[in-house]
Amino acid sequence: MSRSIFERVVFSYKFYRLLEALPGLISWTCIAIPIVFSFFAPDIAAYFVLFYGVYWVYNAIKFVVLAYVAHEKVLYVVKQDWLAKLKQEFPEHWNEYYYCAIIPFASESINIIRPTIESILNNNYPNNRKIICLSSEKALPKGKEIALELQKEFQSRCAYFFVTEHELKPGELKGKASNQNHAGRFVYQELTSRGINPERVLLTSNDADMINHKEYIPYLVYKFLLEGENRHKRIYQPVPTDYSGAVWDARFFSRIIVTLGVQWRLALSQRNNYRLTVYSFYSMSLKTLHDIGFWDVDNIPEDERTMFKAIFTFGRGFSCQFHCLSPLPVGLMQAQNICCRCERAVYTNAPMGLGSFGVCPFFYQVC
Repeated sequence: MSRSIFERVVFSYKFYRLLEALPGLISWTCIAIPIVFSFFAPDIAAYFVLFYGVYWVYNAIKFVVLAYVAHEKVLYVVKQDWLAKLKQEFPEHWNEYYYCAIIPFASESINIIRPTIESILNNNYPNNRKIICLSSEKALPKGKEIALELQKEFQSRCAYFFVTEHELKPGELKGKASNQNHAGRFVYQELTSRGINPERVLLTSNDADMINHKEYIPYLVYKFLLEGENRHKRIYQPVPTDYSGAVWDARFFSRIIVTLGVQWRLALSQRNNYRLTVYSFYSMSLKTLHDIGFWDVDNIPEDERTMFKAIFTFGRGFSCQFHCLSPLPVGLMQAQNICCRCERAVYTNAPMGLGSFGVCPFFYQVC
């Protein structure tokens, strides 16, 4: 059956390219308006520049206030013993929950992955309620060897330590998303076959080079239980706020970029209009992941795509929750060229991507 004119237009390559270019076109239009109108209608150009200036002064003040509020919340949360709070406020329920970290990796060395696993096992939460899944790539056979070695080293310290290997299939794009999709489905099948309820498993998309804060898991369980009936319509997003690493050894402009990026994310976390978005390192229940259809395999930036899938699944009932305890990149601390790592991290996690990282989510929302 032939497709309608609407379908032929919407799914055409030219329309796809238009949507890709639209964010840039809007930005350049705003820049060009005062210049163009200054020749033909200087009054309009003057009002536009005045409005633009007032608007950004207002945003700057709001940015400072919200970032300060978020910073104070982080300082409060860091000082608490969240396992003790769990035992006090949810004495009959907290120990029913498992924590599962899915760690997809490709070329990372064992020296990068080991500290990540150790940070999970050193968290202030019972190790018999922790699950770790290492997912390597079949195209890189050494990854399977690393995973098995780490399994042998750590499996006695947690409830389950799974090792799986992702093989790229037709229609999949090479990257974190397709690997995580495989690992997520693998974990779901393994745990349900063991009689573990997906509603009782909190799962984290854990980059291979991310060190967990020691209170990350109990605080996550605490926030999850506070959400009541809506707990399975939430994704929990930490903001990178730890400045104790080697970032201070970076060059001046790199430190400025990283610091502003962190403050921006902190400010967004205090706004209740879906401005806090999912990226890089985030948590949800295994039931939530199953309900949204796991991760998509045909895109590179899986984080924001996951959030939009949750929005389309749960509608207005969904929200992204601010998790005040932040992970710290292992690679950031160990990299010799810290400047390049900082700049790359800021680019790929920017709120408004400059390349395909910003375009893909935009196109997904529209289509």
